[in-house]
Amino acid sequence: MIEAKMDTVPLKRSIREVRRAAYKGLRTEFRAIGRDFRNDFAAARLSGRPGIKGRRSMIQSVTKGSKLTNLLLKIGFRPRYIGIHEKGGTIRAKKAFSGLPGGPYLRVPVGQTRTERRRKASFINTFIARGKGGDFIIYQRTGQGIRPLYVLKKDVTIPARLDFFATWRKGLSLVLKRVQNALHNTMTHAFGKR
Repeated sequence: MIEAKMDTVPLKRSIREVRRAAYKGLRTEFRAIGRDFRNDFAAARLSGRPGIKGRRSMIQSVTKGSKLTNLLLKIGFRPRYIGIHEKGGTIRAKKAFSGLPGGPYLRVPVGQTRTERRRKASFINTFIARGKGGDFIIYQRTGQGIRPLYVLKKDVTIPARLDFFATWRKGLSLVLKRVQNALHNTMTHAFGKR
């Protein structure tokens, strides 16, 4: 009788090495995918949007685990009002300017103030008065005269405008192709070393 026994130790070691290489390669590719999506989305969708500070507001992380299946790419936003920009809705005043009659109010930028960076220095020489429409307005005295900075409103309706999820879905086939290529390249490289 002939008995053949296979030594599985080298096979298990090879599989472990391939898994490690695939994990490392996919983690690197997930980071690159997240970075590229953030850059593309910020360039295409966030330019000139008041209230959202572009790339700095976006966060990305690759959650690691002990297994290849635990890798997870997360992309999102830090500001808590980002959902309102994605889906649209109404923001209501809670506390700010509650000392004014009929308060509280939201501060809505007017004219040039919409594109300026809002620093504490922008509130030097300011006062609040009622405008022609009856709304409270924050004015600033400048060397050239008086200019309105903000209108105070009880609530502001924001239209849906980011299309974050639609943009992700549109590029999903490319993302899957990149993941497939990264996995193929790492496996080929890992098996090529053997």
